[in-house]
Amino acid sequence: MAVISPAIGVQSGSHSALAFRQLGAALAGAAVQTFVGGPTALDVGHGLVRSGQLAVTQNGTPNMSVNVAAGTALVNGSSVLAQGIYAVTNDATVNLAIATADATNPRRDLVVIQVRDNTVDASGFNDARLFVVTGTPAASPTDPAVPAGCLVLARVAVAALAASVVNANITTLAGLARGSNWNQAWGTVGYAQATTDQTTITTLVDRTGLSQTFTAVAGRRYRVTANTIMISTVAGDVSALVIDVGGTQAQAAFMAVGLIGASGDRTIIAQLITSSISGSTTIKARVQRAAGTGSHTSAASGTAPSFILIE
Repeated sequence: MAVISPAIGVQSGSHSALAFRQLGAALAGAAVQTFVGGPTALDVGHGLVRSGQLAVTQNGTPNMSVNVAAGTALVNGSSVLAQGIYAVTNDATVNLAIATADATNPRRDLVVIQVRDNTVDASGFNDARLFVVTGTPAASPTDPAVPAGCLVLARVAVAALAASVVNANITTLAGLARGSNWNQAWGTVGYAQATTDQTTITTLVDRTGLSQTFTAVAGRRYRVTANTIMISTVAGDVSALVIDVGGTQAQAAFMAVGLIGASGDRTIIAQLITSSISGSTTIKARVQRAAGTGSHTSAASGTAPSFILIE
């Protein structure tokens, strides 16, 4: 069938659940395609409704389980062409068990929220659920395959012989679902900050804590801002702040500033606008002594953090 009929809104028409899912997809601006899910898949109509919802955290007393907070997600069906968008709500904290750790090798597990719709996925179920996709232990583990109809919420790193899972083992992967107008700004895509000093800087090094990995959409324009305070032990030295996109200096913004004197400080702000990235992309801030002989410090505190902001 080339045209799905009747159209939503036709008087006296009878409309299927598929038609309403496709209405949601149309309002979100989704393409007519078979959606391809994955650990970091992000698209219009696929993601969290609000930031922080469905957050995955350690159990109150850490053990081999995680908690999933309340929240709502939009899940793009991935079994057939133009399957449309499902809305899924979890209204209370849900505790999910993590399988026993391997005795020898680490593994990666994925926490997902899934919609099963037997009419299109032949799963035998018509429901929504939260569950853990258990990975395969290996010396260098990789993410397990993502089942159909899933939004991946988080990755859990399970060490060999682990007896508990703590927040440091959990990486949030779900982002915000995108809206319909691709020409409008999306707001904050990623943010990271550091609140402690990084010292003895001479050569170009990563600024600890100032790195963000996200799924960039081809053709979108991204603005990156980095900020830090630099201090040198020698008067007249020059410090530099670099925004590095995808590990290539060809996609970098460089900002250098001379220091007023020994132990003097200067705030450095670097900014980059790029539209030439797509897919999984890592953007980070790097610092160095650009000129001089002193030992440099990237200073930060709780009230004056160093940060990187992606919009």
